[in-house]
Amino acid sequence: MGLSLTGTSRDATNQRLAKAAMTLQKKFHLTRREMELLKKISLYGYNNRELARALRISEHTVKNHLKNIMIKTRTNSSRELLALILRASLE
Repeated sequence: MGLSLTGTSRDATNQRLAKAAMTLQKKFHLTRREMELLKKISLYGYNNRELARALRISEHTVKNHLKNIMIKTRTNSSRELLALILRASLE
């Protein structure tokens, strides 16, 4: 059974994630495009193909952006990256 959020809860969650993204952008010097990827991943759970389609870039470019994000944030996987975003949203 999936988690269902009311409109108010969803808005509050989105606001916390957006604030966390801004914190991470400043802390790790992420580019605007890297931030777009992080937002799509954290808010919608997009995979590489979905990211490429949503941002109108190739999957190869998505992988390059993700690699750069992981280098900057010192994470080794998308799970670690999501955990970093979630921790930042709780601060």
